[in-house]
Amino acid sequence: SPGRVYVFPIPTGSDVFTGLPVRLSDPHGGIHDAFGGVVSAGPNGVAVGALLSDDHGEDRGAAYIFTEPSDGWDFSTGPKGHTAKLISPDWYPGHRFGKSISPSGDAVGVGAPNYGRDDYPGAAYVFMGPFNSLFSMDDAAKLSPPDGNVSRRFGWSVSLNSDAMAVGAPTLSGGDGEAYIFTKPDEGWESTTDSVRLTSPGDQSDRYFGDSVSLSENTLAVGGSGSVYLFTKPDGTDWNSAADLTDIELSAPDSENASRFGRSVAITDDTLVVGMPGWDGVGAVYVYTRPSSGWSSVSAPIKLTPPDGKSWDKFGASVAISGDMVVVGAPGAVNRDIAGAVYVFTKPAGGWVSTSDAAKLTPESSRADDMFGASVAVEGDTVIVGGRNRISYYWRDDAYVFTKPQAGWVSASAPPINVFACHSSYDYYGQIGTSVGVSGDTVFVGAPNREGIGAVCVYEDFLDE
Repeated sequence: SPGRVYVFPIPTGSDVFTGLPVRLSDPHGGIHDAFGGVVSAGPNGVAVGALLSDDHGEDRGAAYIFTEPSDGWDFSTGPKGHTAKLISPDWYPGHRFGKSISPSGDAVGVGAPNYGRDDYPGAAYVFMGPFNSLFSMDDAAKLSPPDGNVSRRFGWSVSLNSDAMAVGAPTLSGGDGEAYIFTKPDEGWESTTDSVRLTSPGDQSDRYFGDSVSLSENTLAVGGSGSVYLFTKPDGTDWNSAADLTDIELSAPDSENASRFGRSVAITDDTLVVGMPGWDGVGAVYVYTRPSSGWSSVSAPIKLTPPDGKSWDKFGASVAISGDMVVVGAPGAVNRDIAGAVYVFTKPAGGWVSTSDAAKLTPESSRADDMFGASVAVEGDTVIVGGRNRISYYWRDDAYVFTKPQAGWVSASAPPINVFACHSSYDYYGQIGTSVGVSGDTVFVGAPNREGIGAVCVYEDFLDE
């Protein structure tokens, strides 16, 4: 992996460093250059050896001199911009900590669906900001299923708002999946199992119930196998019990790939977005608008499709909504060796209509099977995209940031954030892509790992840069 060197601030008269280190990276970014194998610091800078650099011949080596800026080293942003690295308090390989993340205000919810290893009861956590410590693994409230159910993958999906957090728990095989709603105590988040348990209100069992969740102020959307379920509480009340909630079921509007309807959901107070990614078809996304009388009288949705869709694109595998924008991930889309695409749909002045008019976002460079668009997040004028980057037989986590141009969204490409600088791990299996989230000017990137230690990388004030 690429080497790295850190410069730590030590105040005058002290022998203890404070704050965040500055990361010095190999200007040529060689993976096997042994950058940092030799270092030497002087009064005006740092010399770093890259013992196996190939820039002037195989393994010839190189040396770099980094001069301290006239105004001093900048210790404000940490290595490559990340200001915190969140790690599970239950530190153990294979938990897939970071499989799902959901920021809200100064907090972020994180799912670890493989917590417990072989039994997979799962766990979820809420970390509270400010995120100004490089490593954080203790300051988290742990949310657990009340009965400790095994094989539920609790934490497969999470959704956090200012007052509550929803956690999805689809089953590994057979039986009903579940979803839970945890209410934030008056004194703040704390570890608990106290929650409202929800299951599919239909007569048939749905093992995929909880595969996706999205929570607005009063309504929880839960995706299942071919259906989406909406649970609504009365205005001004807490999430007290399932009996207090009004529930409705929305079935797939189209028969093709109907069982995939609900694999991704996103909800605001008045709009519901549902993904139906296709396997042998293109896939589609449906947008429902809440009537003034409430979700129980919702009418037929409009349909969003990609302008250049093909079979196996998995269009709708991920969805996000903010204001008048709907963002859709298609991690199976392939064009000139670029694997995956994301589409940005803008609501017309007269309201949502069925359309394929969208701006297409892609990575600047990629390789087949990179799953760009496996996760998406949007807030204001910023879109965050998660994927993975294949290096030989291994994958590493990647995330991308796109900002809306002044004239409006147009098709564009972007380079990745260097997530590897925050969490330097590879996944041999590469089955789970990076999760992403955004809140204000802070970007969150979940880097789950099938066998290793997962983490969430936090880039505070990232969008101000």
